[in-house]
Amino acid sequence: NELMQAGVMHTLGENAAAIIHELRNPLQTIRAYIQLVERSLVSQNSEPPQYFSSLYAEIGRMEGLLNQYLRLSRFAPAELKPLKLVDKVNEMLPLLRSMAVMRGIELEEELPDTTALCWCDEEQFKRLLLNLVANACDACLERPQPRVRIVVKEQGSELSLAVTDNGGGIPPEKLAKIWQPFYTSKSGGTGLGLPSCATIAAEHGGTLTVVSEQGQGSCFTLTLPLKRA
Repeated sequence: NELMQAGVMHTLGENAAAIIHELRNPLQTIRAYIQLVERSLVSQNSEPPQYFSSLYAEIGRMEGLLNQYLRLSRFAPAELKPLKLVDKVNEMLPLLRSMAVMRGIELEEELPDTTALCWCDEEQFKRLLLNLVANACDACLERPQPRVRIVVKEQGSELSLAVTDNGGGIPPEKLAKIWQPFYTSKSGGTGLGLPSCATIAAEHGGTLTVVSEQGQGSCFTLTLPLKRA
C-alpha cells in the first residue's frame, strides 16, 4: 500500500507540475496586458480604474493557490541528514503557537530533554509538522475550548511525535479515505496534505498513523527510527 501510495503521489506530482506550468503562462499574460493598459492610461494623464488593484490581487491569489498545489504534490528526493527533532520542534514553536493563537486555540507541548537523532530531511519535516498542526487547528476550531497538543517521546529505537486535537473526531467510514489523494471534507481543502505527509513519513523509513474518536478528537503520530551510533 505504501509503495502504491508513493507511486500515485509521484504521478500526481508530475501531472500537477505540467498543468500548473500551463496555467501560470496565461496568468502572466493577463497581468502583462493589465500593466500595459495601466501604463497607457497613466501616459494619457488618466487614473487607472480602482478595480485594477483587485485584478492584481486576484491574479496573485490564483498564483498562490497554484504554488500551494505544486508544493503539496511535488516530492523531491529526501535529503536525509542527522537531525535532532526536538530542537527542530522547539525552533518551530513560535510559528506554530502564533498560528494557533490567531485562531483562539491553545497550543501545548511536551518535549523530552533528549539528544536523540533521526535521519531526516529538515524541510520535509517542517512541512509535515506544519500540516499536522494546521489540520489539528481546523479540527477543533468550533470547540468551546479548542486545544492542540504536541508530544515527542523516545521509545526504544524509535522517536514518536504526536499531534492531538480535541475536535469532533473523524467518522470511522472516513478514516481510511483521509490518506487518498484529493479526498477532503474541508471547504477549500486540496486533499493532498495528509497523503503528502504519509509519503514523507514513508521516505524517512517511518510511519504516520491516526487514532480518532468521535466527539473526543484525533491524534496523528509520526514514528521515525533513531539514528544508530
